[in-house]
Amino acid sequence: MDDPPYIKSPPTSPPGPPSPFELSSPPGAPSPPGLDSSSPGPLSPPGPSSPSELLSPPGPSSSPGPSSPSGPPAFMRYVSHIGIDLLFGTPTDSRKYLYRKSTPKWSSNTAPVTVREFTQPVGPACSLSATILAVFKLFFTAAVIEYIVNETNRYARECMGDDAFAKWVPVTAAEIEAYLGFMILMGINRLPALRDYWRCDPAYHYGPVADRIPRDRFFEISRYLHFVDNSEILPRSHPNFDRLWKVRPIINMVSETFLNSYNPHMQNAVDEAMIPFKGRSSLKQYMPKKPVKRGFKVWVRADSLNGYICQFAVYVGKEGERVEVGLGQKVVEKLTRKLVGGQYHIYYDNFFTGVELAQNLPADGIYSCGTILSNRKHIPEDLKPHIKKGLKERGDYTHTETKFKEVLQSITTAPWYTTNTKLQ
Repeated sequence: MDDPPYIKSPPTSPPGPPSPFELSSPPGAPSPPGLDSSSPGPLSPPGPSSPSELLSPPGPSSSPGPSSPSGPPAFMRYVSHIGIDLLFGTPTDSRKYLYRKSTPKWSSNTAPVTVREFTQPVGPACSLSATILAVFKLFFTAAVIEYIVNETNRYARECMGDDAFAKWVPVTAAEIEAYLGFMILMGINRLPALRDYWRCDPAYHYGPVADRIPRDRFFEISRYLHFVDNSEILPRSHPNFDRLWKVRPIINMVSETFLNSYNPHMQNAVDEAMIPFKGRSSLKQYMPKKPVKRGFKVWVRADSLNGYICQFAVYVGKEGERVEVGLGQKVVEKLTRKLVGGQYHIYYDNFFTGVELAQNLPADGIYSCGTILSNRKHIPEDLKPHIKKGLKERGDYTHTETKFKEVLQSITTAPWYTTNTKLQ
């Protein structure tokens, strides 16, 4: 079927600046920051110049002050700058002897940990021209657009019936692409009501939309736009009912594209993000301490060097009436399944950090580091007095380590004092 007359081809634009996805360097150029041990990136923790130096044993005194000429040992320079950190040691290839219910034994006698070399590919996994439309189509692929077309026409038939549907003009892929573009433009140039974009008053009339699609056709597409086959939806009483069922297929397809389009650097961060929303929804979360206080919460794993989102998962609330236990650990483990065995370094905050997570990730070939709350289970007893009373001077620190003989991996905890923060 031919496209409607209002679907116009975009004008040819002159070549623009390089795309952010084109990260390759010319021959002979120096490596980007953070890709080698001698040049840490802006978001990667400063560390030692070689893996063997990472966790070198401290000197005779376990608490050198700021006047110490040598400063803190290498592993203290590797952790972040606030609170108590866990730096987790040598990964293994088996979870047979993972920490379960036994209480770990901590010691101040640290041992060097060899960090395995990171050899995974980094950068875009596909070729991409430096245009906005190319970036859009990278994530909203032809398969995604065609899926929306089929489900929209199917839903229109369900609502109209066969007789009325005979008069319906089926939507096309070009229409859906144009419709999504119109919605982006309307989000940038906001008017009090949707109909205002087609008003004759020049104070309201918005040509990029009104001159390209009739008002009634736009509202027809908006009415029947659909992303799922209703016949395949489980009832709300079903234990596997998905609260995001209306958009789940699109989320899955776009998320898979995010994951497959780019190979992240060694340093990855796991955190939560908020999508602002003040309307009515049972999925809306309220987080008073966040810059965006109301909206949809999304768990995200991003490349620490450029912020590219590799994976995401929308939080749909707790399952059932029981209190959620170990939610942070589950999130990290879910978002790092694609990194198993890759010797990646994962960083997260104290919402996610725990001793059991510190055991599981090295067993999967993943290093991790994060601040931890002082009231978490299995915090070393020797460190609790320092946590309550604090250390004396800026630069003071102490540390302790636990080592699990069966899997030859270790966890190092290190509280320290900074200028304007107290220990957690």
